[in-house]
Amino acid sequence: MPAAAAHRDHACEDAGIGLDEERMDAYADAVEGVVRVDVASVPDEPQAAVRQVVVGTVLVDAVLSALRLLAQQHTAVVTDRSR
Repeated sequence: MPAAAAHRDHACEDAGIGLDEERMDAYADAVEGVVRVDVASVPDEPQAAVRQVVVGTVLVDAVLSALRLLAQQHTAVVTDRSR
C-alpha cells in the first residue's frame, strides 16, 4: 500500500470513519462520471489544455464539494421523508 493511502487509512481509522476498500470502490465508481466530463472539456491546443486542467481543477473542486454537500442534504431529507 502506498504511504499516502496508508496514512489516509490510519487517519480515518483514528477518527472512527470507515474508509474500507468497498467504500473506496464506491467513491471511485461515482467519480468516473465527473472525470469523463472533465476530460471531454479539455481543449486540443496544449497551452489551453494545461490551463483548463490546472485552473479548472482548482475552481471546479470547490463546486464539486458544494454539490456533494447539497446532495447529502437532499438525500438526508428524502430518506427522512420516506421513513
